[in-house]
Amino acid sequence: MEKAMNYEYLLRRIYQVGRYGVAGADADIFRALLMNYTLYNGEQNKERKVNQERLNDLDYDYRVSLNEVWDHLQKALHYGNAKFTNELTDEEKDIIEPVVHFK
Repeated sequence: MEKAMNYEYLLRRIYQVGRYGVAGADADIFRALLMNYTLYNGEQNKERKVNQERLNDLDYDYRVSLNEVWDHLQKALHYGNAKFTNELTDEEKDIIEPVVHFK
């Protein structure tokens, strides 16, 4: 679950807050994404006949989790870009710019 903690630390670092300092900067949100992905991927790859309704529910849960993580990341990157734009090098700005403006 190192990725989940990296997600939390990234958001906390951007916002410069401690634990529970900002909505979305919580490793459990990323863990839910990983769990939903694992469940969906596991059901999809089973050799036996898959219940389509269950698969649709798992797909929905995965997409909701993915959207939540993406939304928090994008907001944090917008915030960080606005707050630290004067401190970033041109190379760093070139890296962040496409992500910040991705819709």
